[in-house]
Amino acid sequence: MKFSDKVKAKAVIRRVADQYGVAVSEVRREMQAALDAAWDNPDEQVQEQQRRLFPEGKPSLELFLVTLAKDIKGD
Repeated sequence: MKFSDKVKAKAVIRRVADQYGVAVSEVRREMQAALDAAWDNPDEQVQEQQRRLFPEGKPSLELFLVTLAKDIKGD
């Protein structure tokens, strides 16, 4: 992951925290919990999508956000 992508991901987390008036650490904790729950989803279609997007395994939160954004945009 490029440094600029990591900076953008952190900015998104910061923006969400500001928008909801909570600490960045709380947003990170909740996003990580959601990522963990999604990663543990037993649905085979979900698992296939995860393997396609993250062939090396469970990503960091920043990599998850960057990859998902790029996938949605079609980059």
